Amino acid sequence: MKEILESIFDKQRMLMEKYAVIEHNLIGSDNELEIPVDLDNRVAQARLRQVAWWVVEELGEALSDIGNKEKFQEELIDALHFLTELAILSGLEPQEITDKMSDDFCRLAEEDYVSILKVIHLLSRSMNCLKNKPWKQTPKKTNVKLYKIELRSCFIGFINLLLIDVDMSPQEIYDAYLGKNKENQRRQNENY
Repeated sequence: MKEILESIFDKQRMLMEKYAVIEHNLIGSDNELEIPVDLDNRVAQARLRQVAWWVVEELGEALSDIGNKEKFQEELIDALHFLTELAILSGLEPQEITDKMSDDFCRLAEEDYVSILKVIHLLSRSMNCLKNKPWKQTPKKTNVKLYKIELRSCFIGFINLLLIDVDMSPQEIYDAYLGKNKENQRRQNENY
């Protein structure tokens, strides 16, 4: 799983570079945050929350397609794209995830929607570590260690969801990711 996750992270970094240019050109987004972002920076925290919300949106779409295995898996892989981006922005490396997978491995084999809710819960716990909301006037330091622990737990929970509940092999996860990655590259090239 380590090599697969490393490759997914590398490919996601390339997508992120192109999307940063597209966003800048379309909405004047100043997405020129250093990667990994400064976890104490308000703008960086807003970006992390935005990407986390995109993960939740895709998980919600997956829940809407729970009766259609192909669409369900497609939406989960969309969520994997955003979750990988969140990990990259946060400075969480693939090895930090895979080294803990056996330690944190937990069988989520329940109804798929319950497992998805667990992933959302873990994601919300990581976002709750980011305390510098745009309206707060007194900056607060981020507990980076706790933030990364929570985000890593979310990522591991998500991978477990794919491996156990959805019964995808690591290679199937990778192949599905590559398919979506190629679709995103095509969309970038065709000004989608």
